Amino acid sequence: MIRVCGACTALLAFSVTTIRVQTDDNPTETILLRAISSLFIFLFLGLAVGWTAQTVIAEHSRHEMEKEARVREEAAAAEAVAEAEPIVAEPVDGNPAQTPDGVRLRAG
Repeated sequence: MIRVCGACTALLAFSVTTIRVQTDDNPTETILLRAISSLFIFLFLGLAVGWTAQTVIAEHSRHEMEKEARVREEAAAAEAVAEAEPIVAEPVDGNPAQTPDGVRLRAG
């Protein structure tokens, strides 16, 4: 990605400079000198932009992978808790413990 951004910006700068300088009726040496100098300047600028973009994409990808791993761990922990035995209630005042819907809970 870095080299592609550098090459694209360099070729774009070369072509734009060539067309712009030709309209001023400059000699060929001047046209090529300006076009090649703009090519190298924009090559390095494009390389910097490509490096920055690749760094941002890699950081975002790493962040999303860590986030997804955390979600998977939390889901696995919640599933493990759900598979554990239910909480057993002790009878109060001699009455067996019941859930709100009237189902009796058993001890042990």
